[in-house]
Amino acid sequence: LLAPKLPSEELQQYLLDCRDSELGMPGLVKNSELEELRKMDRDARDARFLELMLRHHEGGIPMAKFAAEFARLPVVRNLAQRMIIEQTKELMMMRRALNAITK
Repeated sequence: LLAPKLPSEELQQYLLDCRDSELGMPGLVKNSELEELRKMDRDARDARFLELMLRHHEGGIPMAKFAAEFARLPVVRNLAQRMIIEQTKELMMMRRALNAITK
């Protein structure tokens, strides 16, 4: 029998980060951060929304990488691979938008 494939060092670190995260996954927004967002004025709220979404996508990509590599079903592996591509594109768009807002 073949030995089971082990996660890369990057994925192992992600799993440790999940274990240590207050919410179970890096990048999830806390209720207090949502409440803070609700109280902000429009321009500050737009920038903060982008910051929180950047963090969320940055936290989700390692999860998608894990699924793309280790999911048993091809449909799940394929979906995870598409998520990596799309979220990476969205990260670039959000960074550009945030830079435009904060300049």
